[in-house]
Amino acid sequence: MQHDLEQRHQGHRQPRDLPLIRALVLGAALVLQGCAGPEPIVMASGRDDHGLLERPALGLQRSPSDTQLSGSVQDGRFVRIIRTEGPWRLVRAIQPPDGEGWIQDDYLRGEAVRTDVTPQRPVTFIGAELREGLAWVRVREKAGGAEAWIPATALREVGAR
Repeated sequence: MQHDLEQRHQGHRQPRDLPLIRALVLGAALVLQGCAGPEPIVMASGRDDHGLLERPALGLQRSPSDTQLSGSVQDGRFVRIIRTEGPWRLVRAIQPPDGEGWIQDDYLRGEAVRTDVTPQRPVTFIGAELREGLAWVRVREKAGGAEAWIPATALREVGAR
């Protein structure tokens, strides 16, 4: 028997096929989430609009609404974005002793300048890992698209002084 919306609002149960549709939508969402790929890598920045260091360390909050700090991340360090809620990002540092917590996206950068080559080249971040205590970042050059693993110390924020 098929119910229309008017009957459902009069206290009748929903059609039997609706839970199946919900299950299919939820399943598709979970599959897409699993296919989203690795967590994005970004650089933490304590610099102002002129590239001057304003905050050597950035506080990481317990949650977007809880201002108590759960840790910090140093300027220029790389973090993985674990979750997003509006302008807030739950991040986990690549390199200890930096921690995990929530930070506003204003303090995160998705590109940098590669300083180990001449001329210096702008890059975006593909991945990051810790090797023998040092952070290494997989980068893609914006012009040409060449990719390479380089030490995080060979990257600086665009416009940093």
